[in-house]
Amino acid sequence: MQLPVARPRARVAVICGGGVLGLVLLFFAAQGHLPVSHAHLTPNDRWFLIGLAYSCLLGAGLAALRAPIAGAFAALLFMGSLAQLWFTEPDWLSPLRFRLGAPVDRVMAAALAAEGLVALACVARWIGARNMRAGIQARDVMALAALLLLTTFGSVVLSSSVAIHAYGRYVGKLVVAGGLATMHITLIAAIIGAPDLPCLWENRRIGSGSSNAVPLIVAIVVAVVSSLLARTAFHGLGLVEDETAYLFQAKTFAGGVLAAPPLPHGTDDAFSFYLLQSGKAGWIATPAPGWSAVLSLGWLLGIPWLVNPLLAALSVLLAHRLVERCSDRWTANVAALLMATSPWLLETSASLMTHALSLVLILGAWLSLVIARERVAQGRGRSAAALCLVAGLLMGALFVNRALEGVVIGSLSGLWLIWSLRTRAWQFVPIYGLGCIAVSALIFPYNAHFTGNPLVAPLAAYLAVLWQGTGNDFGFGPHVGPPPTWSQLDLWPGHSPLEGLINIVDGIRALNLELFGWTIGSLFLVWIYAIWGKGQPLARTMAVVGIAVIGIHFFYWFNAIYYIGPRYWYAAYFPFVALSACGAAALADQLQQRGIEQARGRVVATLVLLALFGLTVFTPWRAYDKYAARARLGVAVQSMISRPEFADAVVFLPHDAYHASAILNDPFLRPGHAILVQDLGPASDARVLGAFPGRRAAHVTFDPRNHATVAFGPVH
Repeated sequence: MQLPVARPRARVAVICGGGVLGLVLLFFAAQGHLPVSHAHLTPNDRWFLIGLAYSCLLGAGLAALRAPIAGAFAALLFMGSLAQLWFTEPDWLSPLRFRLGAPVDRVMAAALAAEGLVALACVARWIGARNMRAGIQARDVMALAALLLLTTFGSVVLSSSVAIHAYGRYVGKLVVAGGLATMHITLIAAIIGAPDLPCLWENRRIGSGSSNAVPLIVAIVVAVVSSLLARTAFHGLGLVEDETAYLFQAKTFAGGVLAAPPLPHGTDDAFSFYLLQSGKAGWIATPAPGWSAVLSLGWLLGIPWLVNPLLAALSVLLAHRLVERCSDRWTANVAALLMATSPWLLETSASLMTHALSLVLILGAWLSLVIARERVAQGRGRSAAALCLVAGLLMGALFVNRALEGVVIGSLSGLWLIWSLRTRAWQFVPIYGLGCIAVSALIFPYNAHFTGNPLVAPLAAYLAVLWQGTGNDFGFGPHVGPPPTWSQLDLWPGHSPLEGLINIVDGIRALNLELFGWTIGSLFLVWIYAIWGKGQPLARTMAVVGIAVIGIHFFYWFNAIYYIGPRYWYAAYFPFVALSACGAAALADQLQQRGIEQARGRVVATLVLLALFGLTVFTPWRAYDKYAARARLGVAVQSMISRPEFADAVVFLPHDAYHASAILNDPFLRPGHAILVQDLGPASDARVLGAFPGRRAAHVTFDPRNHATVAFGPVH
């Protein structure tokens, strides 16, 4: 096939224009101020200017590869998307806040305007094209309208408007979100339809060899990127209380015991930390022990921060194998590409949370069951039985790690096995169930050891005391949910179907933002599959799992969207990736039916650009504007107590500093390690010092820049 070649002038214009503009932006970023203002640029200002330069140079690079039209559209898409991130608050609910006060604000607004004008020009040209008008049918218009509506409603948080009864503001946010999404989607359509896009891969040595290397390459990318984030953004610290509890528990297990010694009498308040409890059984972390048992191995090796990145890399390999067996290699490669550049996966795997382990256990169990089904069809019953047992053991471990996920995913997997094997299910389902019970039953003696009741987990007993009068339960009613002191995380007291619906809307928005980091909406391909997909078995099964995971949380009071995406929905992570990969295949099929040549190549090239944005723009923005900012106070404490004079000090910290750094405490409070406590006043401080003779006090305060002022006392 003879590829269309852009006019030399167009190619030179894009190369020179993009290159020059990119270099100019780099110059201003390095200089530290813009020509229109002498105000000094902050590091954040510089980062975004460098991002604009990167967008321009990307367009120039694509033009150098004989694709100037696609390159120009890609540069505009990146610039407009980067500008949208500039106007997005990085923390909490991440709302859009437009402003024009600072010079960089106006530069970013100009980038958005440029993308908008080009998008309008594209739409006008398409409307004016006779052949396009003739090929559009009423159902195409309806499908496109549905796609835009789904994208729009998945882009705005509902609870913040409902909380203050600002329903008009919510409608305004929908209009803005819909306009931005339409603009970005128009540029995506322009890139896919660019006549020179195939020049990026035609006549280049991209064949089956590179396709076979995809899973290994993306697994390495995931391990490297998430490890870098773990060290440079999260710093191995507890950015939420759960992480502190998990590492505390891992340190305890690494010490060869289930619980550290109880705290000295009268010191409980100074060491008080959510999810940690001291009592007759010892000083313990109350969450389930599954993840901490794995994390303890990393602690013993001195690399606890590396455990999750390695698990994430393994999950990519398992996911690729699973999709390839259930669909085809092309879809598997797309799924692997999406996972390797998914901010949700990378950031979750850079943290100390439980979810990376859950993902590996789920994918390992599902792959075992899929292979078992194949073995049954081949008449290899013993092999199938062994694989069912392995799947059950993995699901049992999932229950010990995250009990609700173990129940939901384990039950759905058992139902799938019954449905798949039909009349032969009775031979293999009991074996699967036996594996589930064998491992999950380990939690009952653990519970009994700490609560005296095998059916009551330490966390449930802890919250029953902490939240007297309310309950951390599923269901509806005035007493479901946290006490009033937690009102910042709960829309209304109690829990109701309306609040459950609002939580789901907000969760979908968080998923739409965090899953892939695309400004067109991370669920874009899921919506495409829902509209144009042909009902692949893999997609149908994953849709059931995704709906079940989200549906069960309709009955829970909290959606946990404030840290790393909707983390309570993480069991549905792979289902959404698989649905997105199936959506990419459905999009390619639609393009091919409309006579667009090399449709799959066009879709892959566009996905690579989107993945590049998610990996190189969205993920660094999220990691360093949100997570690194949260970690700064903890890093300051960590750096301070690493000095020799703190080795045998009792360090009295303000509330915020203590909560940012309590993860650094040794559960056994051994000599040679600084002891971190809250500064609760002279009486409490005296009790703490009395409990640790031979140590001296270090009272610490921090200024707004996290610079410490230390006052040492004499050895007690």
